[in-house]
Amino acid sequence: MGRVKAKTGFDKYVQARMRDRKFASAYTEARAEIDAVDGLMRQLDEARKRARLSKADLARRVSAPQESVRRLLTARRTNPTLQTVVRLARAVGLRVRFTKDAAPRSRRTSAHAEA
Repeated sequence: MGRVKAKTGFDKYVQARMRDRKFASAYTEARAEIDAVDGLMRQLDEARKRARLSKADLARRVSAPQESVRRLLTARRTNPTLQTVVRLARAVGLRVRFTKDAAPRSRRTSAHAEA
């Protein structure tokens, strides 16, 4: 059975702040954006693997520093520019396409990479 991670001071602070509707709404929106970018980068990394490219190969294809590409594909929270995402997607045979989010109470859009 897994151990439960002890809450940090920050965890307790956020939990307390989540009682404030305005904070909770902003936090939820920010979390959704972070998760969307993370998911997109994971899709790109999976496409890179399917294309049998190393991170260094991918970096060379897009004329980017190897460290930057490695960080974008392995860090938990990245914030690449749209231009970078499009360049990486094209290099692994994908394109970026925006679609309307299916969530009925939201006006958000989502992005995903397509083969």
